[in-house]
Amino acid sequence: MDTMNTINALLDEAKAKRNGMSDAKLADELGCSAQVLSNWRIGKGEPDKYACWRLAEITSRDLREIIAIIEAERDKRPEVKAFFEKILKSGAYKPVIIGAAASALLLSPFGNGDARADTQNRGQSMFIM
Repeated sequence: MDTMNTINALLDEAKAKRNGMSDAKLADELGCSAQVLSNWRIGKGEPDKYACWRLAEITSRDLREIIAIIEAERDKRPEVKAFFEKILKSGAYKPVIIGAAASALLLSPFGNGDARADTQNRGQSMFIM
């Protein structure tokens, strides 16, 4: 496993984002005791859902990435570890962003030469999901 994708690396990154705060102060921000955070560092237990959300918020990482890192490191089942390692390696947790040019193409009236949406001419609403 990539050493940047470990619980310890996440905790250290969160501390760095908070100007090098102590583990005890980080534990407060994650809603746990310093002893619980220390246990995470040595492999006894793992962050709960609230702590995962807070880690995602503090580190500006996607929550799915946080969960994948924890599961890839800590799950005992080889197939589960392999699944989450594959997710991390492929970046499948990252949101898909459509570029402005692609968006413009998708929203164009496709060849009628008019920049207005065709639905305006029919008085219909267009919803984009």
